Amino acid sequence: MKITITSPVQHDGKELEVGDTVNIADRAAKNLIAAGAAESADKPKAEPTAAPKLEVEPVLSEPAQGQQEQVEQDRQQ
Repeated sequence: MKITITSPVQHDGKELEVGDTVNIADRAAKNLIAAGAAESADKPKAEPTAAPKLEVEPVLSEPAQGQQEQVEQDRQQ
C-alpha cells in the first residue's frame, strides 16, 4: 500500500520523514495510518456526488374540456 508519512517514523530500519511517500505492506501501512503517522497515498475512490437541487415551480395546466365543465358545475353547487 502506498502511504505518505505525516510524522517521522522508522520502518524496516529506515528513517521516514514527513512528506515521504513509500510503498509498504498493507498491514504495516494500516498500522501507521491508525497511529496517525501516515495517510493513504493511493488514489481515492471517487465518491458519489449528490445531484444539484433544482428549484421547480409548480405548473398548473388547464383542465380538459370535460373536466372544465365538471369544475364549473361543482363551483355552482
